[in-house]
Amino acid sequence: MKNKEKEIKKFNKKSGILNYLKNKFIESDLIIISGSTAHGTINNCSDIDLEVHGRKIKNPYYELIFLKNKIVLISVYFREYNPGKKIHPPKNIKVIKGVYTDKIDKKFIKMYSEGVYNQKEKIKRECQLVLDFCFKYFRSKDNAYLGYIQKRIR
Repeated sequence: MKNKEKEIKKFNKKSGILNYLKNKFIESDLIIISGSTAHGTINNCSDIDLEVHGRKIKNPYYELIFLKNKIVLISVYFREYNPGKKIHPPKNIKVIKGVYTDKIDKKFIKMYSEGVYNQKEKIKRECQLVLDFCFKYFRSKDNAYLGYIQKRIR
């Protein structure tokens, strides 16, 4: 590919991915990973759910990367940063930049359905959801995920 932006980035270690994300969203106040990849290993068809807290709120960002020979989906959601008293994050959260505070919105699980999107962003979001459900099916072999995919492609 001639266009560097369209190339899928390759990493050898999880720490390389975390450094890439810190640098990509350097202007943010807080970056956290939620879910199984926060503290667990990254497997083939894993997804990294990232929350970027700062002053500038953007629409979600999605990217495919390789960790060695494993394909990984990164889904990034932007939120307003709420400074407050430093606390330990919940068990399924890993802070990769900044300070987790008592003012952080605990409703991060809702991030999948939040947002107002224009037509192009709606298409991106639907593609991301289909890919995310495909990855979940590949990992679990749970046929329920195929139903979610079918709903979006019909």
